[in-house]
Amino acid sequence: MKKQNAGTPGGTRRMFKKNIGSLGRLHVHKARLRQLGLRTVCENARCPNIGECFSLGHSTIIALGPGCTRRCSFCSVWKQGTNLAKPKDEVNRIITYVEKTSPSYLVVTSVTRDDLPDGGASFFQQLAVRLKSVAPHVGLEFLIPDLHGCEEFVILVANSPADVVGHNVETVPSLYPQVRPQASFERSLSVLRTIARVRGGAKTAVLTGLGETEDELEELFHVLAGAGVNMLAIGQYFQPSFENVPVRRYYSDAEFVHLAETAKKAGITHVFAGRYVRSSYMAHDFFRQTLRQEVS
Repeated sequence: MKKQNAGTPGGTRRMFKKNIGSLGRLHVHKARLRQLGLRTVCENARCPNIGECFSLGHSTIIALGPGCTRRCSFCSVWKQGTNLAKPKDEVNRIITYVEKTSPSYLVVTSVTRDDLPDGGASFFQQLAVRLKSVAPHVGLEFLIPDLHGCEEFVILVANSPADVVGHNVETVPSLYPQVRPQASFERSLSVLRTIARVRGGAKTAVLTGLGETEDELEELFHVLAGAGVNMLAIGQYFQPSFENVPVRRYYSDAEFVHLAETAKKAGITHVFAGRYVRSSYMAHDFFRQTLRQEVS
């Protein structure tokens, strides 16, 4: 019998305090994005960290949208199916954003575009080349979709000059039919395996509280380590709307410490775990910490 995680069942709502930062700086940052017609996953996915991050001038740009061709039950990003328009001049607008705001680190992700022949791989590759040519000092992280599971497309992005390339598995394999019905755990694992082979490591993230067990998480960590994952973010799932799958459990701070230790014992070198952790939350700090640990 699989051991269940301790924690608070999702049947009772929990109230958590979260720093919302400066509303003035938040609106200034949002206005800059709007002027360039850029969208963020922070807003589209209703991230609990949006106030804190926006007030610091941090955001994760979501490209190739606004609509996603998949219908993951945990995600609040707009789902539109097929026949989606491809945004115009998106690379140029992101470059302009970097030139105007001078971020030290930029995270870019995208909706899943199963209707595009390359799944959006060429967009990521072109953006990395252009951005690094005009702002080589800016750290660049990509969180990519599975790109049809095509090794050629994954290699195209993995070989780009981005500093970090990641792909999120989100949850344990047994929950994919309920949480990510149009995705495949094996496909996502192959994407991570290819990234790690090309770059010497890969980044991924897992959300807890969707119904997984402790045994499943431990097994997942071993599988990810075996695929070459060296950076892992672990955070609590919060139901973004009543249309999304409900929270099954809330994890305590002590449990996230335990999960981080378990992941490291499984062979994942760098782990960032906590209630509000997401793959792009404080990504610049996670990347720099990873560099320091690998140099020392």
